[in-house]
Amino acid sequence: SLCKYVVSGRRPLVVEDTRQHPSLRDHLAVTELDVIAYAGVPLETSGGEILGTLCVVDSRPRRWSPETINLLEDLAAATVTEIELRHALRLVADSQLKLEHAVAQLSSMHAVAELQSRLDHATGILNRRGFVAAAEDALVRGGATVMIYADLDGLKEINDTFGHEAGDAAIVAAADVLRWTFRSTDILARLGGDEFCVLLTDADATCAAALVARVEEEVRRFNETSEHRWTLSMSLGYVANDEDERASIDAMLADADAKMYATKRARRRARG
Repeated sequence: SLCKYVVSGRRPLVVEDTRQHPSLRDHLAVTELDVIAYAGVPLETSGGEILGTLCVVDSRPRRWSPETINLLEDLAAATVTEIELRHALRLVADSQLKLEHAVAQLSSMHAVAELQSRLDHATGILNRRGFVAAAEDALVRGGATVMIYADLDGLKEINDTFGHEAGDAAIVAAADVLRWTFRSTDILARLGGDEFCVLLTDADATCAAALVARVEEEVRRFNETSEHRWTLSMSLGYVANDEDERASIDAMLADADAKMYATKRARRRARG
């Protein structure tokens, strides 16, 4: 590939006719693939790392205008920003890092602002927007998946009885319980208010049932050791898709949400 010259030179390469270029005219891309006109720029981070190249080609000689090269460089900068952002989102999703750790991985203020727009600032986990982006990436890779929907029970009562600081503490506690329970590869998010969700990849219903039981056990342990005046309680539901099923994120969330509410109703009936 002619792109290797961009990477090794760490600068744009602009050629109107590769057949007239002494270093490129015998390259296979020129002699067999008819890459006659070439313009490529490096995908370089602010830290100096070359991630790859962005290039345009033509099968005929072409005079590349300064406007075209400027546009290519602008697109390259935007591409680097998006790559860095998605990497930081994966760090949050995979490791459940706090916001400041993920921000430290980014090299542009635009990427920092974009990442912050995809995180829940109260808990440091993904928000709905960040979850959808990370989940879409995960679903593209295929495999069996499980969506778990979790609801923090009684948040309004905690707010009304003990104040909103207590409610905020309950939200953080719920996020921490979920963070402790699930695998580093699972994608955890707060969808808003008292609602959380987790997408598990390479998992089935048996795995999900075991993890739901672990969440309930972690909630019990939290309440046993907590000095808060309120009690943490969560209702969960899940839906599992095998590797041949291709349900959308919205459909999986809706199904898991319905299962969660069925669990909540059954619990209320059991209490009389």
